[in-house]
Amino acid sequence: MGSQSSSSSVVKNNTTVIINMINASAASGAPGISKIPAGSDAAAVEATLSKAMLTTLAVEWTKGFPGETMPGDTDMGFLIAPAILTIDMKVPCAVLQMSQDLENWEITAPEGTSENIVHSILMNLIMKNGTIGGSHGHKTLGPAQKIKWACASIYGQAGAEKNNEHLIGYMFAASS
Repeated sequence: MGSQSSSSSVVKNNTTVIINMINASAASGAPGISKIPAGSDAAAVEATLSKAMLTTLAVEWTKGFPGETMPGDTDMGFLIAPAILTIDMKVPCAVLQMSQDLENWEITAPEGTSENIVHSILMNLIMKNGTIGGSHGHKTLGPAQKIKWACASIYGQAGAEKNNEHLIGYMFAASS
């Protein structure tokens, strides 16, 4: 599947957060996702989450761009996040990752494109209360070129106490 990046170190360090994210999304009836037991191995957690986000990403691509095949290149990441998501939240590492992905996938994107995509993903997470979901969009570059993108994303918290870690997970695809 193209240039999928590894998220293993984040998964190993935040297994409980990710298990809670998966189980919250499973309870919401998200497509392609089912509950996993607490204490599951980090590799199994990563595989379950990757599969669920890929399923959600494919559904979102089809919704946004009917009749078009989703690109083979995808990338994913996990970010430590604040307890409350806000639309003006800064996530420079996600912006940098998406900018590098677009460049690696030979998609010419004007400055600000990755920031706009991250903004859309954050809006989606806020509106869906953090459960796994998707967003998509496009950016017209001129009369002959348009960047199309889709993303699956999820937000979670470990435990019920306010000082626990929070995490954003996302999987992204784009074409022009």
